[in-house]
Amino acid sequence: MLQTIIEGNLNRPRIDWQHFQCANDQIHTTVFNFFITFGYSQMVNFNTRNENLLDLILTDDELSVVTVGSHPPIGHSDHSVIEFSLAINSGVTSVSSVTDCKACKFL
Repeated sequence: MLQTIIEGNLNRPRIDWQHFQCANDQIHTTVFNFFITFGYSQMVNFNTRNENLLDLILTDDELSVVTVGSHPPIGHSDHSVIEFSLAINSGVTSVSSVTDCKACKFL
């Protein structure tokens, strides 16, 4: 099964991912409806810039994102660094193998 993970700064502060609602304007509604319609789950549960959740990890397989954590901004950035680990199937058909990997948001 192909898994999709989208990570980045979507810069949509008026989407409330916890309560599945958003501002009633074209850009927020379009972005929100796209991810909901295609079955994506948003995995970041903390603010990433001041009081806003702007940096997201969206996936169509919640089990593929094992952990999500926050770290202080790097350099002069005002966004937190998001660190996450993934469960990735190696593609070997005779043996089920899962590997953890870590990726940080590049600023």
